[in-house]
Amino acid sequence: MRTAAVLALAVVVATGGCATPPPSPPPSPLESLTRSAGEGDAESQLRLGRMHLHGDGVEARPEVGLEWIERAARQGLVEAQIEMARVYAQGHGTAVDRAREAEWLRAAAEQGSALARHNLGAMLLYGTGIEANPPEGVGWLRAAAEQGFANAQYLLGAAYKRGLGVDPDPREAAHWYAKAAEQGIAEAQNDYGALLQLGTGVERDPAAAVAWYGKAAEQGHAKAMENLGAAYLRGEGVPADFASAERWLRRASDTGSVRARQMLGVIHLEGLGVPVDLAEAAFWFREAAELGSGDAQYTLGLMHRDGQGLEKSDEKSAAWFRKAAEGGHAPAQGQLGFMYSLGRGVRRDEAEAMRWVRRAAEAGDARSQAALGQTLLIGKGVQRDPEEGVVWIRKAAEQGLPEAQFHLASLYYGGTGVPRSYEEALLWLRKASGQDLSQAHTLLGTMVRLGQGVPADSREAVRLFQRAAKRGDSNAQNNLAMSLWDGDGIARDRQEAVAWFEKSAMQGVVNAQFSLAGAYAQGIGVERDLVRAHAWLEICAAQGFPRAAEAQSSVGRSLTSEQLAAARALAKDISSRIGR
Repeated sequence: MRTAAVLALAVVVATGGCATPPPSPPPSPLESLTRSAGEGDAESQLRLGRMHLHGDGVEARPEVGLEWIERAARQGLVEAQIEMARVYAQGHGTAVDRAREAEWLRAAAEQGSALARHNLGAMLLYGTGIEANPPEGVGWLRAAAEQGFANAQYLLGAAYKRGLGVDPDPREAAHWYAKAAEQGIAEAQNDYGALLQLGTGVERDPAAAVAWYGKAAEQGHAKAMENLGAAYLRGEGVPADFASAERWLRRASDTGSVRARQMLGVIHLEGLGVPVDLAEAAFWFREAAELGSGDAQYTLGLMHRDGQGLEKSDEKSAAWFRKAAEGGHAPAQGQLGFMYSLGRGVRRDEAEAMRWVRRAAEAGDARSQAALGQTLLIGKGVQRDPEEGVVWIRKAAEQGLPEAQFHLASLYYGGTGVPRSYEEALLWLRKASGQDLSQAHTLLGTMVRLGQGVPADSREAVRLFQRAAKRGDSNAQNNLAMSLWDGDGIARDRQEAVAWFEKSAMQGVVNAQFSLAGAYAQGIGVERDLVRAHAWLEICAAQGFPRAAEAQSSVGRSLTSEQLAAARALAKDISSRIGR
């Protein structure tokens, strides 16, 4: 009996209604993450927030995501604070709010985040979305830069270059640009290259500049491609290589570079490494001009004015000059002024001409300054004002325009608008002569020969006359002829003197014409020819040259009526060819 009872009990225990339930399934990763976030784990809160913000593995609920991220940020998690700043910058799940972006960046920056320090510094430096505070911005950028943050190093260099929040300091700019460049920041590589090219804040090193331009260009930096192309074009820091110049400029133009298109136009206009191709040049200039390049618009104006590769058209020339001028291109403003003065392509209007020339002069265009000065000196179309005229001519001369330097020297030489001063005249003549301006050689030679402001030196005078005469200066040709005739500063050679008198005479110098007539009349340095002497004297007399009419009459008494007729015909023929 007992055995049966025990067996029955065993059956009850094995099969009764008190069995253990099956174990619960483990929580999902999302549930675990949510629980951890709810328990206050900041990193879980950030992760969960990003999932809801972006719909990553869960339904996108930006407002829920933002709440979780903010909870993490308020616990001081730097990554979450930066994420909050990014959310307010982009307006993801909330309205764009640059002020709140800055607040969160400041929180992260104060904990040492280099990224936050850089972003906050940039906002403060440039006033991006918040009130600008450049000195504070520089402070945050410096903190990030000293942590090795490359973009902050670049911006700090830019601040020193431009004087934003700090005094301009080219050396500091170069220092920080170099650090950022070494970390591969393309903008820094290009800008550091520019400092090396110019020797600004660092020892000038064009070869190193080209190397940095190359590094940035290989990263696709358009400005660096332009600079590299320009370096190859000029042969600066690298041997001139027009093929490489064109290759880099074409790559830059493919990125939309206006300057590259302009330089490609120059390559084909001037035939730099390629045959001159005016049509190709015009194509590139038009491309750049339509994108707003004042230089290209100006060049198209010149090409239309001169009929160089484009239809010769004053109207089209003036239209392009106007586009460039209205954009502030000073040389174009000057050219437009000249068009108005001459009535070319526009209605002649002296007042409008003066308005544009003055704008160009005030913008620093040397040729317009010289033209304005000349206009004020003589009072053409404006009230005469010699004092202001001299001011503008001096401005142009100080910019190195040789014609203005010569003009200013001439004013001092003659005492026009300024007290006569041989010293000042010599100063400016030497500057213009140093730029090989023929008129300057001639007047300087005259002063040297006469001992005006310097010891007289006939040999040096002849050397100057020769330089100018060989370049076609008519007064120098006459002066050289006189020196050869008299043997003054050079061995006497009247045959060569006559040759120079004739060159000068055919350019309209009446003194040379009279001297040439005398040589023919006397048969000195040339075979005696009274017909030709009479012809030249007739030309001189027609210009009112003293003693010419008397000399003509004297020679005429030795000629037959046939010879006189021949002399008059010759005078008419010579006159038609003078100045050609």
